[in-house]
Amino acid sequence: MVQNTNKHEALKQSKLNLRAKRRKLYIATSSIAVSLFFFFLYISGFKVAIIYASILVIATVFLLRLYRDNYHLERVDWKNQVVVVTGDKTVIYIYCDISNKQLAQNAVDQIVEKLGKPTVLFNNAAIVLAKSFLDSSVEELEKVINVSFVSSIYMTRAILPHMVEIQSGHIISVASILAFAGVPQCLSYCASKAALNIFFDGLRLELNSNPKTSNIHFSTIYPAKVTTNMFSGVDMPQVILPDVTPDDVAKEVIRSIRANKGRDIFMPITSRLAIIVAFFPRAIRDWCYSVAGIHGSLERFNGNRW
Repeated sequence: MVQNTNKHEALKQSKLNLRAKRRKLYIATSSIAVSLFFFFLYISGFKVAIIYASILVIATVFLLRLYRDNYHLERVDWKNQVVVVTGDKTVIYIYCDISNKQLAQNAVDQIVEKLGKPTVLFNNAAIVLAKSFLDSSVEELEKVINVSFVSSIYMTRAILPHMVEIQSGHIISVASILAFAGVPQCLSYCASKAALNIFFDGLRLELNSNPKTSNIHFSTIYPAKVTTNMFSGVDMPQVILPDVTPDDVAKEVIRSIRANKGRDIFMPITSRLAIIVAFFPRAIRDWCYSVAGIHGSLERFNGNRW
């Protein structure tokens, strides 16, 4: 018992030391980035300043990932976990339309009865409508929003009370880098992911303020294009935003669960640039979108249709 306690304390201290290092690195590189931005803005112009600042941001994220992976994590005892995954057909315990709140609640009730109280919720359900806003019917827009956003609220509302009861849990949601940009012909999907981002970030803050719910963790994944049939045919600038595989996403999900700590997961790391672009004035955003080819990215869309 003493050995287990010492091991736990050593792991806790290791995590605290890591967080301190990450905080110092973040403050230092942020200061350097801001300084270099204004320096190159003064001597070379805006474009050069943006390039140098972006390179430093990417390097910072890379170093933070190295620090994060440089400590031992306790093995998760999966026998004691009840993991609920939405939007996948690989393993099905209960099949239902989770965009229907009553069916979602019934499904959770069955899960609790058969398996126990959920400890992990993975909000993965989403559909995309590759159509202009004016060509889309209200029913089509509602379906995208209900499946891609509202269903996550229904599942979270049904499962969260069980996590509160056991004072433990981890809710992982798949957003997208499109949460920070409205892509033509894909507005309902982008709006759903933006709503997902804001909702779970706010819910995280809400629960963190209460000691009884502060042990419930939230992770949100912001991938670029994932190599599934969902966005098949969509062109992305591979130099800046290389495609992500489902295995890559799964590894990050498992890493978050093992770390027992919520985090924002950008895949690849260059996708963090989407946040920076979102803060630019409209003219600069439009230029960035033009360079990335965002306006014509769905011209050859042949992904999942419903």
